[in-house]
Amino acid sequence: MQELMLLKDAAAIKALAHPLRLHLLEQLIAAPASVQQLAEQMNEVHAKLFYHVKELEKNGLVEVVGEKIVNGNVERFHRATARTFYLGQAVGKLVPGEQTVADAVQFDLLRQHRQQELQIDNRSVARNLVRNSLQLQPGAKVVLEGASYQFELLDAMLLECRLVGAEAFIRLMNSWQLRQMLEEMSIEQLAQAPPLTTLLSGQSDYWVSFDTIADASIFADCDPAKVDALVEGDLQAYRLGPKRFAAVEIGYPTPEHATSLGVDYGVLHDLFWQAISVDSAELRNLGETLADQLSSKPCVKLASEHGTQLEFCLSKAQEIVINDGVLDQSKVSATQLVDLTLPGGQVLLVPEPGTLTGCLAIDQRLLRGVCVRHIRLHFVAGQLAAWEAGTGKAELDALFTQLENPLRVTQLSLGLNPAVNRMTGYKLLDPVVPNTLGVQLGSTSTGANSDFAIPYWYYSKEIAIV
Repeated sequence: MQELMLLKDAAAIKALAHPLRLHLLEQLIAAPASVQQLAEQMNEVHAKLFYHVKELEKNGLVEVVGEKIVNGNVERFHRATARTFYLGQAVGKLVPGEQTVADAVQFDLLRQHRQQELQIDNRSVARNLVRNSLQLQPGAKVVLEGASYQFELLDAMLLECRLVGAEAFIRLMNSWQLRQMLEEMSIEQLAQAPPLTTLLSGQSDYWVSFDTIADASIFADCDPAKVDALVEGDLQAYRLGPKRFAAVEIGYPTPEHATSLGVDYGVLHDLFWQAISVDSAELRNLGETLADQLSSKPCVKLASEHGTQLEFCLSKAQEIVINDGVLDQSKVSATQLVDLTLPGGQVLLVPEPGTLTGCLAIDQRLLRGVCVRHIRLHFVAGQLAAWEAGTGKAELDALFTQLENPLRVTQLSLGLNPAVNRMTGYKLLDPVVPNTLGVQLGSTSTGANSDFAIPYWYYSKEIAIV
């Protein structure tokens, strides 16, 4: 059995159109079986399954791996020819607990259609990320972390890295893996730093992570303590590495994201890919203009018609940072921990401690797969004093009360990417919407329940500088 198989043959893809064949293939990925065994497992007629297994075999999707004589008859055992099948544009992890093949086909067709409309080419996207955003140099060591449905883009990234003389390693992470880990591993096991992750972080100059959580709702019923422990384990691995690297997080919206957020997938898809394609020089110019406007005021006041009213002074010790979608190579070369999120298009600023006061109004926030709506966060002297929500307040309560108090505002952001004209709730797109305010909450916590283990950015729309 091979690990990966890319299906481009029309007959093979057509063979997967039958729901029974999809189910058969999922069974044969899990373990080899004879037609008789499959008939017993699935409560189906032997002759019926025999026909469909032969169709899968004829199209190279399953293979014979053994035979034995039973009551004078030859019983053949089949298994899937690969653990992971990619349909056209690298979609479709066929494992229990994740999307079915039918879902994968539907997703792939929808994605291809959207990309054709926008004329998105993975090679072009990868080239821009490698050469412009990351500015990789010969000899750079890069970890590319993504999910199976992102394989074509990851593959293009790998090629572009090698073309500039960088060495790259692909690390596949999928929602189903994380879900099974949370179900089957203890808190103690999850909190341990994975040795390979520790090794990779210590040897890498860049760690590029695409958004691998296709559907956050599958984690809604997971133990929060286990979720925190899982994140803490990875963070420990990064901290234990002998050097610090540049961490780059890149969005990748899916139909599941859109469904969870109540947004049309076509809209979410188009906004993201248009945003990530904006020229970095344009973002830099917009950022410098906004930074000049902010720094000219001794005290900044921000407000919106939706209820946000905040006032603060800028930190005297921290300068305003512009995220134009390009890594600051001076910081990378100094082996400091450098963070970059893409799409770019925001300014980042730090308020003077104890100065931020007022209310932050948020339309919605996805927390562990639950969409919390009509949030109001109230601040006094830079600290979170109270919170409200129209729906899902229990999620906020669970999130905020697990942390050591006080919860404080550690950073602010203002979006300015001209390609995005609306908020969607997607965590890697809302920060760059023009006139959107982001507030980062931090805690004094250490260990498994640290603020690093939770979604801690909150965004308010249509902000104006008063």
